[in-house]
Amino acid sequence: MYKIVFHNRARKKLNKIPLLQANKIEKEIDLLLNNPFDNKNHDIKKVKNKPLTFRCRVGEYRIIYIINREKKVINIRRIENREWDYKTLYSFLQF
Repeated sequence: MYKIVFHNRARKKLNKIPLLQANKIEKEIDLLLNNPFDNKNHDIKKVKNKPLTFRCRVGEYRIIYIINREKKVINIRRIENREWDYKTLYSFLQF
């Protein structure tokens, strides 16, 4: 089982999202704990050119996260509306 760690920006964004959508996002994050790679039951895709970086679609929002397999940690880096520009993603995923 994995552990969840929120980046400050992701936590702030989650607090600003309307309650109904925020609850859906939190449920999806809880489901990621068991298997963050599971694409059968969730809309999860790997982010191109970034190792172990994925995005999970929850309605109009995207959860961008990085997986550390050795430490069993899922680092939630961003939670953004689907209209957010993925080209700016790389500036926010600095390790």
